[in-house]
Amino acid sequence: MTAVKVGGSGIPRLQELSFLQVAMEAVLRDATYDEVRLELVDHAASRKLADAEYAGAELRRFARANPTKFARNATESLAELMRLGMIEKAPLPSTPKTIGMYRGRRYVRTETGEAWGVLLTTSVQAAYDQLLRALWYRHRQFAGYLTLLKKGVFTVPTANWTDTNPPTAGAEGRGHHVRFLVQKAAAASKTGELGWSASENEIEEAIREYTEARLRFAELRHRPNPFPRSREFVRTCEEAIVSFAFRQAGLRLDYISHEVLRRWTRDLGVANFSYHVPGPSALRLWLTADEVGGIVPTFKRHVGDEWVERAEAEIPAAFERARRSTRDASWVPIYMVRGSVCVSLKVGDIVFEQALQRLISRAREGNAPFRVNLEIFGAGIIPPTEKPFRIRDASGREHTYHRMHITAVEDRRAI
Repeated sequence: MTAVKVGGSGIPRLQELSFLQVAMEAVLRDATYDEVRLELVDHAASRKLADAEYAGAELRRFARANPTKFARNATESLAELMRLGMIEKAPLPSTPKTIGMYRGRRYVRTETGEAWGVLLTTSVQAAYDQLLRALWYRHRQFAGYLTLLKKGVFTVPTANWTDTNPPTAGAEGRGHHVRFLVQKAAAASKTGELGWSASENEIEEAIREYTEARLRFAELRHRPNPFPRSREFVRTCEEAIVSFAFRQAGLRLDYISHEVLRRWTRDLGVANFSYHVPGPSALRLWLTADEVGGIVPTFKRHVGDEWVERAEAEIPAAFERARRSTRDASWVPIYMVRGSVCVSLKVGDIVFEQALQRLISRAREGNAPFRVNLEIFGAGIIPPTEKPFRIRDASGREHTYHRMHITAVEDRRAI
């Protein structure tokens, strides 16, 4: 019988940190492996976390008829709970073919798991604080990631295919894209503001080695070309430079682990990230809390009325920065204003959302020097890393908005 190993300290391929809570609560109810899987399916369906192919009731029906659906999430969740000492170590399926042998297996919680379960029922915030400390202690890359962000905003320049204006879509165009990205990153590195540094030659070598390794991997396994379109090549170049940037800063972190960590730490309320801060295109990551010392530190998050007030005061200036970066458009994407506010103040998305709702309420009551208008329809597609802004009206109905416009009350000119 083949079983997955649970002793490694690498970052688990678990996109949603909330899956650990759902799996732990299921184990505490003496759930089987398959029941844990279905609990995760219900959670994903209710939170709209699953892939777009299935949604809601359709996802639930499909998962009940297909025991491999969400099995990887179930396995990763249970394996991580074992690593954290929440449940006793036991075999888990490592391939779809072995899932049938585990569907009825139950898992034994430890005293640590019992205590965490109790905390989840009394204070979810305290439970996640305890989880943060456990992850810090168990995963060196988790601790290294937060330690690195203590130094300031970590920035990795990026470039879209259209930014580089390549002459062709073939090898020549791809070489042109690499040169553009390399020159852009090297120039930004000279400012000393990225959180890492490298020469033009070092950056170019890192990108070329990464992309060539991807090609060799596909050839050796007789797989299709990994870059059938330009966007796959652009994505791989981004993976290369992000991994390289972390390595230059002293943290060995592959791209997928970085994606997982940036989502985990955002969910924990201690860090945030954005690709859409007004200015040169880049991935930016920053802490949203102050470390309070200790071998395994605690964090004081930038939340509460004080931070919401600061964010509210910052929104007009952030709107102006977003407007200028979109060629003085009257309406700008809310996510760009959010990114600008959040990176400026080192706060999370929830602080911005609370601030914008407060500003809207004050404007409606005539207590603000600005008029705030929101638009349901967005221009283009919302990037996958961003989320729309939602607000409830007086009747309690929720509305989703994508763009915003601010006008000064005195002269009604756009700020």
